[in-house]
Amino acid sequence: MHRLFVLLLFTILYPLSNARAALPPLSEEELAKQAEVIITGRVSEAHTTIKRRSSTSIYAVELSVTVESVEKGQEQVSADDMLTIHCWTIRTSKMAGPSGHGPIPGEGSGFRMWLRQDGDGLWEPLEPNGIELLTPKKPISFGVVEKRRIRNALIVSVPVLAGIIAVLFVRFGRQKS
Repeated sequence: MHRLFVLLLFTILYPLSNARAALPPLSEEELAKQAEVIITGRVSEAHTTIKRRSSTSIYAVELSVTVESVEKGQEQVSADDMLTIHCWTIRTSKMAGPSGHGPIPGEGSGFRMWLRQDGDGLWEPLEPNGIELLTPKKPISFGVVEKRRIRNALIVSVPVLAGIIAVLFVRFGRQKS
């Protein structure tokens, strides 16, 4: 019976334990050390794709940028190059603050970025603060995510209901024997 109680308690509490925190900002020295390339530039186009989940929205942003100057990585990137930079951010009701890149510059914004190439050779800023806005233009804004209560209620209630049925099955199953 003790094992069943522990299983029931775990079933109820596990879905509530998935809270996460955002990464801490990197210092200027850490950014410079970890970056393969440090550039300043301007965003010519920004395309956002949104993937929604029960209490989370994932925003994938593809920036087309013109490089204005290169502070580090001149062997990989030159001034006047056009780059595609992949950024992302997550907004969730379970996380203490945003996760991913931020702030992400919008079209026409000037920026300084500390970049690395991912496993597929795509450029991405270092997380979480590998982007510095240099112009007064506003960054891309992302909405606040509200929990979808019905879906979350089902996620919690189905395991709870299964636990109650298991307890009743075990209890009444023993009485008949």
